[in-house]
Amino acid sequence: MSYKALFDLCDSDKDNMVSLAEFQRGIQTVITLSSPVVEMLYNLMDKHRNKLINMEQFCDVLKAQQLQVPNITDNFKWEMAMVEELKKWIVKENQHPEEAFKRFDKDFDGQISKDDLKLGLQNNLRIPSFQINDTKLERLFRLLDSFKVGHI
Repeated sequence: MSYKALFDLCDSDKDNMVSLAEFQRGIQTVITLSSPVVEMLYNLMDKHRNKLINMEQFCDVLKAQQLQVPNITDNFKWEMAMVEELKKWIVKENQHPEEAFKRFDKDFDGQISKDDLKLGLQNNLRIPSFQINDTKLERLFRLLDSFKVGHI
């Protein structure tokens, strides 16, 4: 398959730009990769950090002869570490579970959404935003969403 054909496969809305969601759907039709690997590959292509890549950016990375791709292991170490950090924070702050919940419910709607969780990690646990990518946040959210209803 040519680079152009692969790019066209990913560019589902045919606007000559590929979003991360388009890239994930398109690349998965050709090869099965874990979400962290797909996200890392996309981030290599997204040189302007605008969440869109064009054909030139796409090809530059794929054509690179000496591309050094870090070895990524697909595990839940970060997510489990965040669960432990949450527990430590609750104990350290001497929080009642209800109060801890309120400090994460940033929009005060009685539910913790993914956005609330991300802001809570940043503001309460002081986790830098660069450490919280979409895949990690999604996995952590799914771990904490014990009833699987889309909110905590």
